[in-house]
Amino acid sequence: MKQALSHYLIVYFVFIVLVAVMLIVNVDDVWALDDSNAMVDNTEINARLERAGRKLEELVTDTLRVEQEIAELRAQLLRARGEEEQEELAKALGEKAIRSGELQTAFEAVATAGDTLAEIKFKEKNEKFSWQNALLEVFQPLIMELQKISEKPREIERLRSEQAFFQSRIPAIQSVLHRITYLKSIATSALAKKELEHLELRWSKRLRELKSKFSITSFNLEERLNDDTFIEGSRSAIQGFFSGRGLNILLAFLVFVSTYVVLFYINVFAKHFVGRYRRRKSNVLERLFNLIYQLLIVIAAVFAALSVLYFRGDWIILGVALILLVGIAWTLRYSLPHMLLEMKVLLNMGPVREHERIVYNGIPWKIMSLGVYSILANPWLRGGTLRLPLKVLAECQSRPFNDEEPWFPSRENDYVLLDDGVYGKVVLQSPEVVKIDTLASAKFYTVDSFLQNNPRNLSMQGFLLLVEFGLDYQLLPTITNEVRSQLEKSIAEGIKQEEIGHLLKNFSVKFNNATASSLNFMVMATFNGSAAGKYYSIQRTLQSLAVDACNHHGWAIPFDQLTVHLKPNE
Repeated sequence: MKQALSHYLIVYFVFIVLVAVMLIVNVDDVWALDDSNAMVDNTEINARLERAGRKLEELVTDTLRVEQEIAELRAQLLRARGEEEQEELAKALGEKAIRSGELQTAFEAVATAGDTLAEIKFKEKNEKFSWQNALLEVFQPLIMELQKISEKPREIERLRSEQAFFQSRIPAIQSVLHRITYLKSIATSALAKKELEHLELRWSKRLRELKSKFSITSFNLEERLNDDTFIEGSRSAIQGFFSGRGLNILLAFLVFVSTYVVLFYINVFAKHFVGRYRRRKSNVLERLFNLIYQLLIVIAAVFAALSVLYFRGDWIILGVALILLVGIAWTLRYSLPHMLLEMKVLLNMGPVREHERIVYNGIPWKIMSLGVYSILANPWLRGGTLRLPLKVLAECQSRPFNDEEPWFPSRENDYVLLDDGVYGKVVLQSPEVVKIDTLASAKFYTVDSFLQNNPRNLSMQGFLLLVEFGLDYQLLPTITNEVRSQLEKSIAEGIKQEEIGHLLKNFSVKFNNATASSLNFMVMATFNGSAAGKYYSIQRTLQSLAVDACNHHGWAIPFDQLTVHLKPNE
């Protein structure tokens, strides 16, 4: 016992040391020891920067062209006279302004590798309190964190959708331009050719815009896909996990476990120390103290884990933990009546009590101890120990028992006779199966089927054999006195000379009944349980001794006869 306790102390000491080291050591310094492995190949970085530079030059060229077109449209708008022409030019000018903004955003995205400046807004003072806004503020960091985790996959999917759209529209516009070019070549009117040229110019601009957008989208998609290789991405994810929120979760878990096991085994050591000076059953006050102490252990462990998250400043995990605790408390209110019943059982005041007898799954058990997992035992079964949760045991009922009560219909090495005619030796019985050696083969029963066959134990208190034997009607005058006594004497003397003679407890021969062809005796022999292994052999011996007595005294043994009565002739 002392050696086991010392082992437990060593384990918990290691837990506490590990937690202290992880709290003191800066994880970033640990990862910095492996900076040489974390650096990306400079050649690859330079190649990506060169591609970004070329793309920026293309964007600048496109931006200058769009600005020039905007200036031309503004000049045309000033010279326009009709309202329809002014509206058309204003609409085209708005589209070009939007396009210019898109090019500037794309330029910033390529230059900053996807990062953009976010607008910062501060809350006004004297804002009215709203519980909806307060609740939103509590959950907003968690939602933002989830969005941040899925940001890159969503961005890649968006870019792929845009790329597919542009890629499908470019061939359609090219087909339209080919049609316009062909129509212009066959046009005979100068006015028609002029209109087709204006139309071709607009569609050509549209094609250039789509190609530019397709190029930008393809470039951004390639950049996102090439941000990290699988190994680098995995390493970065693992590093981020263990240097940030993952470390906080690990520390909180270790503190929870350490606090729980230390406080738990303080109670174990205290009970072991007190138990050395008293040898009596635990009373209700002691059980109540243990129950309250167990609840305090859980509360202290949870509080210690939350304290780690609080001092580490991880409000996200702390908020999630508090939500989980509130959810657990809300759920427990529905099971409060059953919990009260379980507490009564723990206090040994419920329908199930320690050191009493209970029937579970058709088998009697002795309640050795009550706890969150209660221990039941059956001394007559191999492996006869069960560990049941308290919620299962709380639905049962126990009773005091007498020491002479049996715990099972049989024990191992007992001989049994079942209702289905099986006779044999019990070589194994466990809480699940009973194995019977039938001398020819082994037969297995589940415990339920074994009990349903009403096993007759021949070894426990001995057994009674009844053998019916018939004599002829010619012995009718002396059948109940002289013949009966001589038959009883002959069989009794014969049994005493047999190997099982010393196991005979009681023997008698009684007249049983008279049938159509014989006068029947009942041979009744009671044997000690040690003779159970020769149950059928003894039956044959009794029959044999009865036949020998008939031969010795010259008594006739009847046989079935058919008597035919003929009606006399009239």
